[in-house]
Amino acid sequence: MFCNKFGNKIRDVYKKFDNAVKESVETSIAITANLKQLLNGNIVNVLTMVIPGTWDDEVINKAKQALEFAVDKLQLTNKCLEKPTLAEKIACFAFELKGQSPLMQQAVLHKLASLMASQLDGNRFSRSDYDSYVQGIYSANK
Repeated sequence: MFCNKFGNKIRDVYKKFDNAVKESVETSIAITANLKQLLNGNIVNVLTMVIPGTWDDEVINKAKQALEFAVDKLQLTNKCLEKPTLAEKIACFAFELKGQSPLMQQAVLHKLASLMASQLDGNRFSRSDYDSYVQGIYSANK
Protein backbone atom coordinates (compact mmCIF):
# COMPACT_ATOMS: atom_id res chain seq x y z
CA MET A 1 0.00 0.00 0.00
CA PHE A 2 2.72 2.48 1.01
CA CYS A 3 4.83 1.56 -2.01
CA ASN A 4 1.90 2.11 -4.38
CA LYS A 5 1.18 5.55 -2.94
CA PHE A 6 4.87 6.44 -3.00
CA GLY A 7 5.24 5.22 -6.59
CA ASN A 8 2.20 7.22 -7.66
CA LYS A 9 3.59 10.33 -5.98
CA ILE A 10 6.92 9.92 -7.79
CA ARG A 11 5.14 9.47 -11.14
CA ASP A 12 3.07 12.59 -10.48
CA VAL A 13 6.22 14.61 -9.76
CA TYR A 14 7.89 13.50 -12.99
CA LYS A 15 4.77 14.11 -15.10
CA LYS A 16 4.78 17.82 -14.39
CA PHE A 17 8.29 18.32 -15.76
CA ASP A 18 8.66 19.38 -19.36
CA ASN A 19 11.60 19.25 -21.78
CA ALA A 20 13.01 22.54 -20.46
CA VAL A 21 13.45 21.02 -17.01
CA LYS A 22 14.95 17.89 -18.52
CA GLU A 23 17.49 19.97 -20.46
CA SER A 24 18.34 22.01 -17.35
CA VAL A 25 18.88 18.86 -15.30
CA GLU A 26 20.96 17.21 -18.03
CA THR A 27 23.13 20.34 -18.31
CA SER A 28 23.59 20.41 -14.55
CA ILE A 29 24.44 16.73 -14.37
CA ALA A 30 26.96 17.09 -17.20
CA ILE A 31 28.69 19.88 -15.29
CA THR A 32 28.72 17.98 -12.00
CA ALA A 33 30.02 14.85 -13.77
CA ASN A 34 32.89 16.94 -15.12
CA LEU A 35 33.45 18.42 -11.68
CA LYS A 36 33.62 14.91 -10.26
CA GLN A 37 36.31 14.04 -12.82
CA LEU A 38 38.12 17.19 -11.78
CA LEU A 39 38.14 15.91 -8.18
CA ASN A 40 40.02 12.85 -9.36
CA GLY A 41 42.65 14.78 -11.32
CA ASN A 42 44.59 17.99 -11.32
CA ILE A 43 42.88 21.34 -11.17
CA VAL A 44 43.99 23.01 -14.40
CA ASN A 45 41.87 25.24 -16.64
CA VAL A 46 38.84 24.65 -14.44
CA LEU A 47 36.08 26.30 -16.44
CA THR A 48 37.03 24.61 -19.70
CA MET A 49 36.97 21.24 -18.03
CA VAL A 50 33.75 21.77 -16.09
CA ILE A 51 31.68 23.54 -18.76
CA PRO A 52 32.11 22.01 -22.23
CA GLY A 53 33.25 24.47 -24.89
CA THR A 54 31.15 22.67 -27.47
CA TRP A 55 27.95 24.21 -26.09
CA ASP A 56 26.69 27.41 -27.67
CA ASP A 57 27.62 30.70 -26.02
CA GLU A 58 24.18 31.32 -24.51
CA VAL A 59 24.16 27.92 -22.77
CA ILE A 60 27.74 28.43 -21.58
CA ASN A 61 26.90 31.84 -20.09
CA LYS A 62 23.76 30.53 -18.37
CA ALA A 63 25.67 27.50 -17.10
CA LYS A 64 28.40 29.74 -15.65
CA GLN A 65 25.81 31.89 -13.88
CA ALA A 66 24.01 28.82 -12.51
CA LEU A 67 27.27 27.24 -11.42
CA GLU A 68 28.41 30.38 -9.61
CA PHE A 69 25.01 30.69 -7.91
CA ALA A 70 25.11 27.05 -6.75
CA VAL A 71 28.71 27.20 -5.50
CA ASP A 72 27.98 30.41 -3.59
CA LYS A 73 24.75 28.98 -2.17
CA LEU A 74 26.39 25.78 -0.92
CA GLN A 75 29.12 27.79 0.86
CA LEU A 76 31.45 24.83 1.29
CA THR A 77 33.83 27.34 2.82
CA ASN A 78 33.79 31.13 3.11
CA LYS A 79 37.20 31.43 1.52
CA CYS A 80 35.76 30.25 -1.81
CA LEU A 81 33.15 33.03 -1.71
CA GLU A 82 35.93 35.59 -1.52
CA LYS A 83 37.60 34.46 -4.76
CA PRO A 84 37.35 37.16 -7.45
CA THR A 85 36.69 34.97 -10.50
CA LEU A 86 34.44 32.02 -11.21
CA ALA A 87 37.41 29.86 -12.19
CA GLU A 88 39.07 30.56 -8.83
CA LYS A 89 35.80 29.82 -6.99
CA ILE A 90 35.43 26.50 -8.80
CA ALA A 91 39.05 25.55 -8.13
CA CYS A 92 38.59 26.40 -4.45
CA PHE A 93 35.28 24.53 -4.32
CA ALA A 94 36.81 21.46 -5.97
CA PHE A 95 39.81 21.57 -3.63
CA GLU A 96 37.56 21.77 -0.56
CA LEU A 97 35.23 19.09 -1.88
CA LYS A 98 38.16 16.79 -2.62
CA GLY A 99 38.92 16.75 1.11
CA GLN A 100 35.48 15.33 1.94
CA SER A 101 34.45 11.68 2.06
CA PRO A 102 33.17 10.12 -1.18
CA LEU A 103 29.66 10.00 0.28
CA MET A 104 29.77 13.71 1.14
CA GLN A 105 31.18 14.51 -2.31
CA GLN A 106 28.27 12.70 -3.96
CA ALA A 107 25.73 14.50 -1.75
CA VAL A 108 27.24 17.90 -2.52
CA LEU A 109 27.39 17.16 -6.26
CA HIS A 110 23.71 16.14 -6.23
CA LYS A 111 22.74 19.35 -4.48
CA LEU A 112 24.96 21.37 -6.81
CA ALA A 113 23.19 19.82 -9.83
CA SER A 114 19.79 20.53 -8.28
CA LEU A 115 20.62 24.17 -7.55
CA MET A 116 22.00 24.67 -11.06
CA ALA A 117 18.98 22.99 -12.66
CA SER A 118 16.58 25.24 -10.76
CA GLN A 119 18.54 28.33 -11.85
CA LEU A 120 18.75 27.20 -15.48
CA ASP A 121 15.03 26.46 -15.48
CA GLY A 122 14.02 29.79 -13.92
CA ASN A 123 12.96 28.29 -10.56
CA ARG A 124 9.58 27.22 -11.91
CA PHE A 125 9.23 24.39 -9.40
CA SER A 126 10.06 23.78 -5.75
CA ARG A 127 13.62 23.00 -4.76
CA SER A 128 12.53 19.55 -3.59
CA ASP A 129 11.10 18.84 -7.04
CA TYR A 130 14.47 19.60 -8.64
CA ASP A 131 16.20 17.50 -5.96
CA SER A 132 13.92 14.56 -6.78
CA TYR A 133 14.35 14.91 -10.54
CA VAL A 134 18.14 15.14 -10.32
CA GLN A 135 18.20 12.10 -8.02
CA GLY A 136 16.00 10.19 -10.47
CA ILE A 137 18.28 11.00 -13.40
CA TYR A 138 21.40 10.08 -11.42
CA SER A 139 19.81 6.78 -10.38
CA ALA A 140 18.66 5.99 -13.91
CA ASN A 141 22.18 6.62 -15.28
CA LYS A 142 23.92 4.27 -12.85
